[in-house]
Amino acid sequence: MSYRLRRLGAPALAAAALAALAVPSPALSATVLDTCDTPVGSSLVVNRVVEAGCVRIAVTPATATAPASMRLFNAPETMPGWVYTVAKNGPSSVVVKFANAATGGKRELSVKFGTTVIK
Repeated sequence: MSYRLRRLGAPALAAAALAALAVPSPALSATVLDTCDTPVGSSLVVNRVVEAGCVRIAVTPATATAPASMRLFNAPETMPGWVYTVAKNGPSSVVVKFANAATGGKRELSVKFGTTVIK
């Protein structure tokens, strides 16, 4: 083997060895990926809330006679075992709380103009 082939072959072997050690990340639920996409050209704000579900918020821009506003576009979608409550639904903010009785898990989405908090 020539010096040039050895020099080019070593990085390729190192890359292959690293790739073999890589551990694939767990797949996300197909339900969340399929249902939580933002439609192209839409005025919806779409948020995935960790493993709890998906929330779509319709935003209405300000006009000469009315300020901008936001409201839930539809009922939040939940993953199995999760339930939600709507703590606030417009006009200047939306707050949705999720809970999972089986695991004790809790999540919250809070959206205001210019700020989105998922905890």
